[in-house]
Amino acid sequence: MNYIREAIDYLRNYQNVIIAETNLKDKLRELNGSLEGYKGIKYDDLPSGSAVSPDDRVCNLIFSRDKTKENIKENSDVRKKMDVVLKNLEEEKKQLLILAYATDKSEDDILKELNISRATYHRQKGRAIRELAVQLFGIAVIK
Repeated sequence: MNYIREAIDYLRNYQNVIIAETNLKDKLRELNGSLEGYKGIKYDDLPSGSAVSPDDRVCNLIFSRDKTKENIKENSDVRKKMDVVLKNLEEEKKQLLILAYATDKSEDDILKELNISRATYHRQKGRAIRELAVQLFGIAVIK
């Protein structure tokens, strides 16, 4: 596993994870709303045949709801982990990483904004991303 590349991917997708969490919660509300319309099903008057039964629709809604809950939890865990790691980084390192990996700014624009040389930028960015990777993935990064 390339931990540095993984850490970069976490940073690049951080905003998307936040957006996804909101979208998943909206989907869960919709699914719960759909399930509220179902009451007990009487089996004695159901038609027979190959048509999709009300049971199938309910089962599919329940399955979708449960998968959405799992996705929300997984997404939330990643977001919380990133929140903690970013909070623990020094402000300068955090700013550099966000500019480098979570924005569409060019390297030249970043150099001007931070008022540093290209060599300093690459050195500081390398140190900061390694620190982020260690905080995300632990000692395995160093080995």
